[in-house]
Order: sequence, then structure tokens, then C-alpha cells
Amino acid sequence: MSKRELIEKIMQLNRTARREFLQAFTENELADYLRQLESVQPISIGYEARRSDR
Repeated sequence: MSKRELIEKIMQLNRTARREFLQAFTENELADYLRQLESVQPISIGYEARRSDR
């Protein structure tokens, strides 16, 4: 995956990450960070559906 692609995926998962900040890192560092983000993403539990049941 290219550096640009890594940055795009990171920005999708971490909406507070800024392109200018991420560009300072190497592809390997970005790939490591992306793996971390993917491993801690919450699983959707249907919050909206449960909320409407009230």
C-alpha cells in the first residue's frame, strides 16, 4: 500500500488525524499505526436500533 493510501485509510479511521501531520511519518510507521487502529475499532452493536426500542 502506498503512503498516500495508508494516510487515506488512517484518516477514515481516525477523523482527528491531519494529512500534514501523517506525512511526516515513514510508510512502515504509518502501516504500523493503521494496524493498531484496525485492531481497536469498535464493533457496531446496533446502537440506533436499541435506542429506538425505548
